[in-house]
Amino acid sequence: MSDLNQQLSTTDADRTTITDTGARSAAADPSSDPQEIFCVLSVISGAGFGAEFVLSAPSTVVGRSSEAEIVLQDDRISRRHARIFQISAENDRHGPEHEVEDLGSTNGIFVNNERVSRRKLADGDKIRIGSTVLRYESRDAVDHAYHVRMSRLARIDELTGLLNRASIEQEFHREYARALRYRRSLAIALLDLDHFKHINDTHGHAAGDITLKRLGMLLLGALRQQDQAGRYGGEEFLLLLPETSPQAAAAVAERLRRQLESQPMVLDKCEIPVTASIGVAGFEGSSPAAKLLSRNGGWLVELADARLYRAKADGRNRVCNEGGDSATSSACADATQERAAANTHEIDLGQTNLAGSGE
Repeated sequence: MSDLNQQLSTTDADRTTITDTGARSAAADPSSDPQEIFCVLSVISGAGFGAEFVLSAPSTVVGRSSEAEIVLQDDRISRRHARIFQISAENDRHGPEHEVEDLGSTNGIFVNNERVSRRKLADGDKIRIGSTVLRYESRDAVDHAYHVRMSRLARIDELTGLLNRASIEQEFHREYARALRYRRSLAIALLDLDHFKHINDTHGHAAGDITLKRLGMLLLGALRQQDQAGRYGGEEFLLLLPETSPQAAAAVAERLRRQLESQPMVLDKCEIPVTASIGVAGFEGSSPAAKLLSRNGGWLVELADARLYRAKADGRNRVCNEGGDSATSSACADATQERAAANTHEIDLGQTNLAGSGE
């Protein structure tokens, strides 16, 4: 079992949900000065719940635009809603102090439920921007390392190093809403390991764990920075590919399939083939048909799932990006019902017409 033990000891890539708005690492280095102070914004309610942002840059813009340093997909947030900036440098005992400033937003900013145009922030202040609430706090390196770890445990599948199901679903809904709003392309892929039960039954659950861990490492190493992958079920994985056409996504899926097939697992000097079936679905944001899509993205997952099962039925170890069009028709029907319920003639995917939306 030496090969098995060696593969189990491999360290998977680390991923956290704590983002740095400046240049330095967001995660506290265990060897760093325990007196170092991190100023952090935590999303405690609303869009991006659970995300944390380290304020290491002199100025940080919060908004709905992709050009903001902190992007929150909340319809009541303006494109450039607020700015948080340093008003004092870091010293030996405390981190830098910050102020928050309204950048002329439609719906304003509130600090501890009081509307303000500009306010110096104190540790523990709650900032409401649109429908999202952030908490401002400062932490020493030890406390920050604890929060990094807890954030990881809450969102990451420990075995594979990928997002867990709740987290990948949250990211999917965020990316889907963004794609509709800005008429951008979006593709997803559902990947399922072939004959995984046979691996478990024949070689033991430890071998199954190795297989899942190796796949997680492959995905983390092969996908672009803006792509995301999560463990969607036991041996099923969901891949999010923003700014990617369905055709390009199928090429990505085929490359992953070939990589997996070419790297059999070695156990007691015996090669165990590992393959996957993949269903791909997506849409071009610039396509006229995109205007007919439902704001509920569940249809896209259903379409990828239908194509995954078709790949399985056609012999496994293949990519399918065709068929299952009933899910698309259902999405268009849902959109028609949404328009009727909203008493409007058309859903404009480039703009949000909700009352009180940010500009």
